[in-house]
Amino acid sequence: MKTIAPLFLLTILFVVGCQPSQNAVNTAIAQTQSASPTHTPVPTVAPTLSLTDIKIDPNIFQPEDLGLVAGKITNEVPEIGPFSRFRPGVNQLSRELLSPNKKIYTGWVSIIFYESSDYSQHSVNYLRTKLDEFKIEHEDKKIGDDAVIYKANNNYYFSGIAFCHENYFVSVYINDNSEIDDFDLGTLSYYAESIDSRIQALLGK
Repeated sequence: MKTIAPLFLLTILFVVGCQPSQNAVNTAIAQTQSASPTHTPVPTVAPTLSLTDIKIDPNIFQPEDLGLVAGKITNEVPEIGPFSRFRPGVNQLSRELLSPNKKIYTGWVSIIFYESSDYSQHSVNYLRTKLDEFKIEHEDKKIGDDAVIYKANNNYYFSGIAFCHENYFVSVYINDNSEIDDFDLGTLSYYAESIDSRIQALLGK
């Protein structure tokens, strides 16, 4: 019994001496937590709006800014003056323009979305080619990516502006009549800038 007691005491002292200190325990916990894998949130990708799904509100045209009245609406690309018609896109809307009093046909404003900006630029280039062909005075403008404004005073009596911006093309054609004579090109430029801003807002830009 006297021999067992000292051995038991030595065993207790050995066990107590081998226990880690509180600081060592805390350090080990911290190291374990830092080594644990962290959760990395997966970024969400906003869905891309298809050009064919864009709903062009007819109110986007606002012909009153030109001093004209809104006429019929069509999803087709209308034929205008000597230019025939522009290339159809994947999505388009056109609004007829009427004179304010007698409601006489005065022209068209068209918005055409293409699958590529190459096509929208092609429509501007096509218009320039036709203007040169018919010897109609025209001038480049800084609207969108590219723009041209024109006015015919000889065999033809009309004016207009067209521009492209990214994937879309806009054409405004004004045909002179008994109520509309010598349409102001400054008004046309301002109108083109305004409709470009409205389209950009429609696209969320």
